Amino acid sequence: MSNIPDPLADLEYDDSNLWSQLLTLADQHDPQLARNLEGFRVEGMKIIQMDDGNYVMRPDYTLNNWVNEEDYKRYSNKYLLPHKDLIVELLSKIKGDD
Repeated sequence: MSNIPDPLADLEYDDSNLWSQLLTLADQHDPQLARNLEGFRVEGMKIIQMDDGNYVMRPDYTLNNWVNEEDYKRYSNKYLLPHKDLIVELLSKIKGDD
């Protein structure tokens, strides 16, 4: 199986490799989740590394794709929250370029 590219790879974000890994893993478990994650990525979701080394997803409001935090939460509750445990598991499997 080939890797799914980051839909924003052309923009050379520093988390592009992480997104490719996450989307590929998600697709292996649940193709619909992978499509949901792609949509959130295009809207401005980022993967960041926390101080403890774990990765998390965070919205980037500077792109103005979500009206506000409430707007983001409404969509994330519908499309991501049902898959929370799997998303956490997948994020624990991705590897940075450290």
